[in-house]
Amino acid sequence: MQYVDDQLEAKLPGHEKGRASWLQERIQELPAAGVDRREKPCWKFKKSNNIVDTGGRLIGEQQLAELNSQIVIARAGTAEAKARLDRISDITKEWPF
Repeated sequence: MQYVDDQLEAKLPGHEKGRASWLQERIQELPAAGVDRREKPCWKFKKSNNIVDTGGRLIGEQQLAELNSQIVIARAGTAEAKARLDRISDITKEWPF
């Protein structure tokens, strides 16, 4: 913590040092303000209802990310197949039938 404070003091102008120290104080006050206490029931509910995965993301977000990945893969495959089709079409146009 002292290292971070020293780095902030070395890098920040005077008015920003005040903001940085205020922010440091607020971060340290969060547990005392009950942030953990208020979030815990929410996470317990989500966990008991299988709403979150082990990474802490909502299941809907995880499924959306997976679907987006599948879309990217499908689009890449489509583009590759289209390029092959275009190449074959160009070759058959030149071919004397």
